[in-house]
Amino acid sequence: MIKSFKKNDAPPNRVKPVPLRVIRHIAFLAQHSLNSSSHIVATSDMIILAFFFLLRPGEYSDTDSRDSDPFRLCDVQLFIGDRRLDLFRDSEALLLQSRFASLTFTTQKNGIEGEVIGLACSGDPYVCPVKSIGVSCIFETTAHPQPRL
Repeated sequence: MIKSFKKNDAPPNRVKPVPLRVIRHIAFLAQHSLNSSSHIVATSDMIILAFFFLLRPGEYSDTDSRDSDPFRLCDVQLFIGDRRLDLFRDSEALLLQSRFASLTFTTQKNGIEGEVIGLACSGDPYVCPVKSIGVSCIFETTAHPQPRL
């Protein structure tokens, strides 16, 4: 029976990752362009998160599905040392000082629910997963000041 699954399930297509210099260029332009808006910066941050957390855009493009959300605010954790920050109550300045971020993936293709993946600051002034999550949280909590679970 397992052999028949292997025969029916096409092998994954291997693709090369986007070069980091492309991600860096996108982030630089988003932060320094004269025409840059908060939406452009937010889009840049989503690209950075997809790069660092190896999200597959095609898996999240079906907007009619619950599985189309890679994560929600309740799935995000930001830390300074051992202190977990409150995304809704802590200041923007404090959120931007976070040094570690983690995301809880509630649904995954591999069937592992609730897997937590965390990353520390990259040290890059433009391409940092922690900074991108912090800015994204600020953008989202400003747009929706009440916690949405």
